[in-house]
Amino acid sequence: MKLHHLKGEVCPDCGARVKTEEQTSQHCNGEWFERRLYLCGAEQRWIPNFSRMQWSAPCPNSPEQLAEKQRLNMEAQKLVNYIRKSAFTADEQSKIFDRIRYACAFDNHIFNSAGETR
Repeated sequence: MKLHHLKGEVCPDCGARVKTEEQTSQHCNGEWFERRLYLCGAEQRWIPNFSRMQWSAPCPNSPEQLAEKQRLNMEAQKLVNYIRKSAFTADEQSKIFDRIRYACAFDNHIFNSAGETR
């Protein structure tokens, strides 16, 4: 499919190729809403309401996303170290890690129930 507003065949951050692209619906001004999804997970959209391109999902390999992932991993490791040094039993620690893993949506669960960071 040939999109009119979204250009480029690869993700500008990591070079991943296009997975899917589509025109989803037509605006009353005649322009189409366009969507391009890259293999890396980045998603780019054309919004005719405002005649602008926007990223609805950033590239997970962009410098900003990699820096955020590193920061979260460092903070998670601090949390793990604090829990390990606490007076909790091994069973209690495992339960705490399970609850944190369940509650935290960032980085697809940074650490497992044993408190090991990825």
